[in-house]
Amino acid sequence: MPTHLAAAIAAALASAAPPQAAVPGDAAARFAEVGAEYEAWRDTVWPEDALAAGRPTAAPDRIADRSMRGVESRHAHERIVLADLRALA
Repeated sequence: MPTHLAAAIAAALASAAPPQAAVPGDAAARFAEVGAEYEAWRDTVWPEDALAAGRPTAAPDRIADRSMRGVESRHAHERIVLADLRALA
């Protein structure tokens, strides 16, 4: 099961940023937007986890694709999410 990427990135960014540095409103809003998009995507590609946690999913009749193609696809998407978040810094 993948980790909660948005929370891990938020913690990493918070610990790396100087204490006096404030996140501009637009960057904070975009960060929240990227996090929400990631959560929705995650619930679609890992529908059994979403259902087990009681979250609705767009794919309730599917299970995660655990093939190499599925793994590579998820990793590619996570690299895009990370690039979006790095662009906010």
